[in-house]
Amino acid sequence: MSNRTKNNIKVIYYIFILKIISIFSPKAAALKAFQLFTTPYSGKPKREAPAEFAFATTLHLLFEGKMLYGWQWTPQPEVNNGKKVLIAHGFDSCSYRFAHYIQPFLQQGFTVIAFDAPAHGLSDGKTTNVLEYRNAIVAIIKKFGPFEVFMGHSLGGMALALAAEKLHENAKIILIAPAIETTTAIYAFTKFLKLSTNTKIAFINHIKSLSHHSIQYFSLSRAIKHIHAPVLWIHDELDKICPFKDVIPIMEKKLPNVEFYFTKGLGHSNVYKSKSVKNTIIAFSVNEQHFL
Repeated sequence: MSNRTKNNIKVIYYIFILKIISIFSPKAAALKAFQLFTTPYSGKPKREAPAEFAFATTLHLLFEGKMLYGWQWTPQPEVNNGKKVLIAHGFDSCSYRFAHYIQPFLQQGFTVIAFDAPAHGLSDGKTTNVLEYRNAIVAIIKKFGPFEVFMGHSLGGMALALAAEKLHENAKIILIAPAIETTTAIYAFTKFLKLSTNTKIAFINHIKSLSHHSIQYFSLSRAIKHIHAPVLWIHDELDKICPFKDVIPIMEKKLPNVEFYFTKGLGHSNVYKSKSVKNTIIAFSVNEQHFL
């Protein structure tokens, strides 16, 4: 049986189970749905560490009872510029995916730090959400910062932006195909699982009670208005995970500190692998005129 067939069977099973639970308790169905929403769908597969990780210094951070695993790479003394970059991967991903950025940053004199998010890679946990991820990044910044450059993909992009907003960080921020509107993600997820109206309402209310914020708070179009540091926003026009249509209202704001770089055809998961994207990121990071 193929993985695709297995996944289709799982989806059908969850749709059936959630429908049955919602008949008796929309709230219970919403809690189950939220657990699915915050669980990395690939689990935590064993991945072979890229070669770059063999010469990294391993870092650890105890965060809310979970051990988070990270890595640090330090440039040669003759090129060390005294600046640090923090890399935040996306949902259902891990730090290994960004191995090809290590050497380019080191060659430009940056110390590089990357952490696996809660419930991802080598870090503890089974579920995570953008609020927990944001708080984890805040803890990482306080212990291992300051950082002059932040780089985040997908959910990591939103979490970084929320952390920068909370701490009033003035470092450069690189957003690669960031999650933009939580409302968009919730709509797609609840539609995919065919949740009833009452279960959707309970789902949203659970997020409100958990975070003490409305779901509109978890929005880049809201947060970016409070970020005055230089921002490089990279997005593919055919991104199906974090749709490009959500970028357009932010472009129309014409924020003076935000630069956009668009690709077409790379999608959501390949955009950060592009050589041209990598070169643009490195150039943005080292260009002194971008620093306020």
